[in-house]
Amino acid sequence: MSAHLIGQHLLIYMNAVDLRSVRAFLADGMELGVLEAQGAWRVVPHNLKLRQQILGQSGARAATQR
Repeated sequence: MSAHLIGQHLLIYMNAVDLRSVRAFLADGMELGVLEAQGAWRVVPHNLKLRQQILGQSGARAATQR
């Protein structure tokens, strides 16, 4: 468990075309490792714009179902 990292700043290097995984570094430059998306985000290559569109649509759908 990495509870000691709560509140710490991380440097994230990502491929803007495929956000399924990113590389994370601590503020001092030490590599933390590869962080992988969970669930369906892990399966399909996607960029930030596509992710925002999907989340926006699911949010709008949830609001209309109330």
